Amino acid sequence: MGTSLRDLLAKKRFLAAGLMSGTSMDGIDAVLVEIGTDADAPAIKLAGFKTYPYPDELHMALKELASGEQCTAEDIASLHTSVAVAFANSFYSLCGECGVDAVDVDFIGSHGQTVAHVPPSQERGHEVSGTLQLGPPGMIAALTGVTTVGDFRVGDIALGGQGAPLAPYVDFLVRPTADKNPE
Repeated sequence: MGTSLRDLLAKKRFLAAGLMSGTSMDGIDAVLVEIGTDADAPAIKLAGFKTYPYPDELHMALKELASGEQCTAEDIASLHTSVAVAFANSFYSLCGECGVDAVDVDFIGSHGQTVAHVPPSQERGHEVSGTLQLGPPGMIAALTGVTTVGDFRVGDIALGGQGAPLAPYVDFLVRPTADKNPE
């Protein structure tokens, strides 16, 4: 199941999928990219992109949860699984539409569906912060057979960040400056 770490480290190029959904919760953005491993000149090539709408019932349930509608822990657990299934389905759909065999994808990066986000803020008067994304990476990996990484916001919040750790790094890779160490 999935590509081994040893195999990944030996590659000169990765085929990766990215899956996420924004605060509108209207669909899943799915992308396939080829990524070169040369750290000095990483080559990134778009292989495919599409937004897949959430099923109406799932979209409504996510909106209700995010807006504070009363629900049970069982409801949240069911939504957690439903988002993972929707993400896995989007992955397979994009692979099919791009003519890519899913087994050729080296890894999936999944942001999940944010339903609550409380970044660090001095204005709130306390230091507790947190974030909740639905669609567990482990379940996406189990459903697709592809190594899946995620919990990006969770890790960034744990380190004192605002919960958006990838945007600056991707900007750096895609649009490097002459001075790679600005002060």
